Amino acid sequence: MARGNNRHGKYRILAFDKHYNADGTVDLRKTNMYIPNRYAVELAQRYSDIFLPVISVHPYRTDAIQELDKWGKAGMKYVSGCPTLWA
Repeated sequence: MARGNNRHGKYRILAFDKHYNADGTVDLRKTNMYIPNRYAVELAQRYSDIFLPVISVHPYRTDAIQELDKWGKAGMKYVSGCPTLWA
């Protein structure tokens, strides 16, 4: 469908982090959807003519800075930053 569309440009493929509590622990009961960063990046690399990856890092993660740094060094340019989705 994306290749058949007449629009120019690429689609963003979004990762979606787990829900984290304020103490940095994962809360799977409140995690309605989880799409790992690695999965979104791999799909975007496999279909680079169509997609740009958008990573997702929940700000309550204890390793949030390290995760952002890791993906930044890997060349990722887009980060999902919508805290209302994590509320």
